[in-house]
Amino acid sequence: SHSLSLSHSPTKTHTQLTSRPGLLEPTPVAAAGLSLAAGDGVVGQRMHFIDGDALCSVEDLVVRQAARLGWSAIHTEGRIFTTLFGLLFWDVIFMNIEGVFQSPCQTAPLDFGSPLFYRRRMGAIENRLRDIREGSITALLMQVRHKARLHTSTCT
Repeated sequence: SHSLSLSHSPTKTHTQLTSRPGLLEPTPVAAAGLSLAAGDGVVGQRMHFIDGDALCSVEDLVVRQAARLGWSAIHTEGRIFTTLFGLLFWDVIFMNIEGVFQSPCQTAPLDFGSPLFYRRRMGAIENRLRDIREGSITALLMQVRHKARLHTSTCT
């Protein structure tokens, strides 16, 4: 049997975030469970844990144990950050730039993920980052929401 202990060490980003007034230092919490020996620590091998009467992944184990502590937890694999990026940069991503949209059914411009994406939108991206640093996120999300509602597609 194996036990699992998860914790995060402070990073530069963490230090910057927790140095802001009003934010609390995170409390390290260990999640423990009995693992099944499948893979026995082999890199890339998915491990399963027994938590009470449930067989679960390490992520589910942590969510279940957080719930027992009275916390709300979800397993997102980073989707929160990609969703926030999509919302905060919606109008920048979908700027009217020649040649990047070939079909109204595209979910992203053709240059998305390439160096050209930034170069073509550098001013808009830098302005948006400034707005975020200055703390106008709520107003920004409302503005993007309004613009996104105007940009609808009939693709199915």
